[in-house]
Amino acid sequence: MKNLLLANLCRLLRGMSIYITIFLLLALSTLIVTTEAALTGSRAYYGAGTLQHIIIGMSNMAYLMLALAIFVSGAAFTTRAIQNEIAFGISRTKIYFSHLALSLILSVIFIVAFVAWAVILATILRGFGYVPQGFWFEKIGILSIQILLLLALNALATFLIFTIKRTSIVMGVYFAILIVPSLLIEMLSFFNEEIVRLRTFDIAFNLRLAAQLPTLDSSQIIQILGLGIGAIVVTTVVGVTWFKWVDI
Repeated sequence: MKNLLLANLCRLLRGMSIYITIFLLLALSTLIVTTEAALTGSRAYYGAGTLQHIIIGMSNMAYLMLALAIFVSGAAFTTRAIQNEIAFGISRTKIYFSHLALSLILSVIFIVAFVAWAVILATILRGFGYVPQGFWFEKIGILSIQILLLLALNALATFLIFTIKRTSIVMGVYFAILIVPSLLIEMLSFFNEEIVRLRTFDIAFNLRLAAQLPTLDSSQIIQILGLGIGAIVVTTVVGVTWFKWVDI
């Protein structure tokens, strides 16, 4: 599977999409740092404040997870690279896992690069600022949980691509999964307050909730971790099973 993963990476690097994404990501990170005062209506943040600002808005990275899945797997269907891999006798399980692994690895790299560049740039421009005791332990914990949930969304996007194959439909379904549950829960909660408990299964909501890690109790943290790990496992198992039996 290592050779297959490297082959997929080389195919990706030959295209322009990945480089455009890197440029846009770093440009967005720079824009956030240089326009913080105007966006927040207050003075610009130091490096520490910028880190907290990004953590609060980390749910926006959900769109990047879809883009990376499309670059890695969606393009492979469009160019018939996957069909060629199957024709060469490569097992479908290896094909699925190689695409998923590459997509997850790139997701971690891009998220870390986005956060690191913003914090470094803010620190160069204004200094890092005051750091209370336990600052790094808390922020690394929050980011780790958020990255897990974002990887779950990336695994979901990969699953949708391997089952639906048509990128336009995949995008519609993905955005619906991100947006519709929150809207439905919000509307239905007016009739039954117990409906609010369903937010436990809403990844987008839990991404925002994870930013409040210091205020969460252990059961809430376990629920968030369980959601992230469970989503990755379920989408992967179902995706591999479906891909093994469906006609390409």
